[in-house]
Amino acid sequence: MDIVINRIEIANEEDIAYARQRSRLIAELLGFARNDQVRISTAVSEIARNAFQHARDGEAIFSVKNKPPAQLFAITVRDQGPGIKNAEAILEGGYKSTTGMGQGIMGTRRLMDHFHLETQIGVGTTVYFAKNLPPSTPEITPRTISEITKELAKARSNSPLEEIRLQNKELLKTMNELKESEEKYRQIVDNISDVVWTTDLNFNLTYVSPSVEKLVGEPVEIHLKKSVEERFPPESLNTISTMIKEELEKDPASNTNKSSMIEVKHFRVDGSVIWVSMHVSTVRDQNGNVIGFQGSTRDVAERKDAEEKIQYLSFHDNLTGLYNRVYLENEMKRLDTERQLPIILVMADLNNLKLVNDTFGHELGDKMLKHTAEILRSSCRSEDIIARWGGDEFVIFLPQTKEEDANNICKRINKKCKETYVKDIPLSLALGTAVKNKANMDLAEILKDAEENMYKQKLTEIKQIRSTVLNTMLKNLEAKSFETEAHYSGMQDVAQKISKKVRISESELNRLKELILLHDIGKINISEEILTKPGPLSDKEWELIKKHPEMGWRIARATEDFAHVAEDILRHHERWDGKGYPYGRKGKEIPLLARITAIADSYDVMSHGRPYKRPMDREEIVAEFKRCAGTQFDPELVEIFLSILEEKYDHSPSKR
Repeated sequence: MDIVINRIEIANEEDIAYARQRSRLIAELLGFARNDQVRISTAVSEIARNAFQHARDGEAIFSVKNKPPAQLFAITVRDQGPGIKNAEAILEGGYKSTTGMGQGIMGTRRLMDHFHLETQIGVGTTVYFAKNLPPSTPEITPRTISEITKELAKARSNSPLEEIRLQNKELLKTMNELKESEEKYRQIVDNISDVVWTTDLNFNLTYVSPSVEKLVGEPVEIHLKKSVEERFPPESLNTISTMIKEELEKDPASNTNKSSMIEVKHFRVDGSVIWVSMHVSTVRDQNGNVIGFQGSTRDVAERKDAEEKIQYLSFHDNLTGLYNRVYLENEMKRLDTERQLPIILVMADLNNLKLVNDTFGHELGDKMLKHTAEILRSSCRSEDIIARWGGDEFVIFLPQTKEEDANNICKRINKKCKETYVKDIPLSLALGTAVKNKANMDLAEILKDAEENMYKQKLTEIKQIRSTVLNTMLKNLEAKSFETEAHYSGMQDVAQKISKKVRISESELNRLKELILLHDIGKINISEEILTKPGPLSDKEWELIKKHPEMGWRIARATEDFAHVAEDILRHHERWDGKGYPYGRKGKEIPLLARITAIADSYDVMSHGRPYKRPMDREEIVAEFKRCAGTQFDPELVEIFLSILEEKYDHSPSKR
């Protein structure tokens, strides 16, 4: 029967010494002679130390095997590690004492007869040592062991070694916990995206976490060597200097745990700068004196970019990049001071924007607005404020400006407009100015005056401007289609003769002239390839052609002088039987002037032909109109037209 006397956990050097002391005391209580006590305790010390050094963590068990007549004192040392590497040396007795006491004192070879050792790499080692108790030792019973245990406990409580051992054990436990905690938080610091750092009083780094490499693009060891001037641009250094001053002036008693937050620019290794947010707090010694700083740095470049974009969009026009109305109104309030006098406001209006939008689409209209913005920028001074006030309106705020200087700016604008074309259409601005030269004058009223002056100029020039634009469009259309001046002239001749027969008024006659001039203006956006195609049109191409009356209607509606012919333009391809386009109107739902235009247009095409269609002779033309009377054309107007055609034939030289 094994009776355990004592168990000792071996986790450090102090535990080895304690195992040695315990083993000698137990050997003494069991009746071993003094020299055996030394040998036993030395053997325990060596075995325990060997196990601890190679495997860490184990235990020593002291027990008695009570098998009369032989009673054995058994010592078992187990470890939890990879196994004792010098096991053979121990078994053979050639093992040299790590205490330096040598084999002579231990009596190793004689002592080895009592050892039994089992070791397995990766599992652990068990060393078993047994020695016969002296013959004079009485039989060991549980009662005897109880008395021995009491003696051991008594000796333990009075032992300075035990107190030291316990203190060291507690200290080691605390150190291990601190080490684990330090490692845990170091891993956190090393893996978070924010850069954690400490500095001296001059803000030179003393520690920086590995995430700095991602932030600035260089390794920790290189970044640590950089001075504060190498890490931050001048404007950021000013912010940091102010922050340091404020931190040093804080009362340490009330601000120990408080940190400051600043946003500054930080250099990257490639010389570029990024915005960072820094949380900074002081590091103080035990007397409360500041000895450095600590904190974290976060990349806020994306947020700052977003904030700047939002701020930019809040005060800028998204299309032109000029300031918007909100910004200008705020600046007008801020700068409306006597020091800024005289203040001149310029109101500018982009002519024909609606016409261009309706004719060519908003993409081209946007292009005109961008060109206008660039002209205004290049014509004004850096201190002038230019804003897009509305859809086609701009306002220029000229502080501390004489009227002569403002007039020169307007001249530069007009000159550059005349030199700028968008799709062959000249850029044109109507400009109006007004001046505030007294402090008591209302700036809002000055703006109204500038607007009124702008409209006065617009009214005097608008007819010429619109005429220029339409002539440009007609020339472009003539260049890429069969809508030539000769075609218009032939149509006018036929239309005028029909209109006299139906006795329309003089004003309607003038309207008819404008209608014939503009009837196909909607073809301006159709490509030359389609307009002059020698063969039949595809379905897709034909659909594009059928849209030109609506486009022409929009163009005419966009110009005040020609809005009155817009409906006639829209209907000039409708048919008497309702099978025309774009809306299938029929009969007298179609305006009279549109019906006359349809006959005049068709006659000119028949008589002159097209590349894809030969000219028709008189008999063919008469037959075609008779065939289409009541279907494509107004039958009454066809009858009138054929009579006109007959009169023309009767008076022709060939007839005479």
